[in-house]
Amino acid sequence: MGVNKNYEEWESGEAQAKVDPKPLKPKKVAKKRVYEEDNTYYKIAVYFHNHVKIVAKEAGIEHLIARANLQTWADDFRKLVELEEIEKHHAKEVMDWVVTDEFWRTNILSASTFRKQFAKLAVKMASQKKPSQPIKQADSRDKDIEFQQWVAGGGDPNDFNWN
Repeated sequence: MGVNKNYEEWESGEAQAKVDPKPLKPKKVAKKRVYEEDNTYYKIAVYFHNHVKIVAKEAGIEHLIARANLQTWADDFRKLVELEEIEKHHAKEVMDWVVTDEFWRTNILSASTFRKQFAKLAVKMASQKKPSQPIKQADSRDKDIEFQQWVAGGGDPNDFNWN
């Protein structure tokens, strides 16, 4: 019967009236960082923005980045370096590369997108820097050819190394 009583109280609203709601704690408002023009992260933001501006102008989409917030960009670069522990010179290499890649150049038009896609960009850049060497398949005839050249060159067939 105790279960029914609680249910009835709940349905009637009596149980809700008995419970004092906890006062909500005021949310902490995080202070936005302000990056001065001589700050490293601000300089990185300006550097990348200038690169992106050129790409956007060539693609006819300059209006998409015209009002970029360089403070936000600087904070994204700070997070990339400090939180994700990416070295600044590596980030710069990827920045320089991304504006030359046919696919990524028009897909990375902000610092936040750059930061989100950084791992993919770095891997893609690295794969293009090192041209993949074709894997040479062992040909069973290689040793036979080598043997024929050995004999033709005056080598004793009994002295040939087949290993």
